[in-house]
Amino acid sequence: MAEQSVIFVPGFMCDERLFRPQAAFFSALGWNVQVANTQCAHSIGDMARQLIRDAPDSFALCGLSMGGIVALEVMQQAPEKVEALALLNTTPLADQSAEQRIAHIGRVDEELMSIIQDELKPRYLSATNNDPEIVRCILAMARDLGPDTFKRQSEALLNRADMRCMLQQIDCPTLVLAGADDQVCTADLHRAMAGAIPGSRLVIVNNCGHLSTLESPETVNQALYSVFSRTGSNRPQGG
Repeated sequence: MAEQSVIFVPGFMCDERLFRPQAAFFSALGWNVQVANTQCAHSIGDMARQLIRDAPDSFALCGLSMGGIVALEVMQQAPEKVEALALLNTTPLADQSAEQRIAHIGRVDEELMSIIQDELKPRYLSATNNDPEIVRCILAMARDLGPDTFKRQSEALLNRADMRCMLQQIDCPTLVLAGADDQVCTADLHRAMAGAIPGSRLVIVNNCGHLSTLESPETVNQALYSVFSRTGSNRPQGG
């Protein structure tokens, strides 16, 4: 029987650590788990093209924040490959933070960690869920990815297209999930996005901010499984 596959797409200045709880969950169920490399491309389109080149013939796709933007671009480029879709803490809108991004690009070579810790991190986590372990993970990912990745990903986000017009074309099982306390991509934005995607499932997670996979991993795992297990004829048992 064919192996069920899922590809996770990290957010801005994040890597596979963003999805460790989800990778462990799906691996234990026998799924083939991949995490897309978004570190080297200069555009959302190139990130999506690389993902598609490295992907199996069909797969479930989950993106968080910037990763959700990449996932929507994959749906533009190769929708026939995506069996199920999860859009977590993300947006279909064109960039709304151009001035801040340009300023950060100019400072990041000398001030990467202060930008992450003092300006970005405070908006990421719910005030009720500010776990020191999650904070350490955020800072470690940023430190390891470095200023060059920051600049490439900022450029990609700065120049991205508005994707709202394609939401109604999505025809695979789809999860739209937000943290109730997300300041970056609000719950209301996700309600509108879910309303535009036919048949999508909307989940709003209480006491959760922008990094739902780390803040509320069990809730996210179950929401993903509820949608991804609807795909294919070779569904894993359990969960």
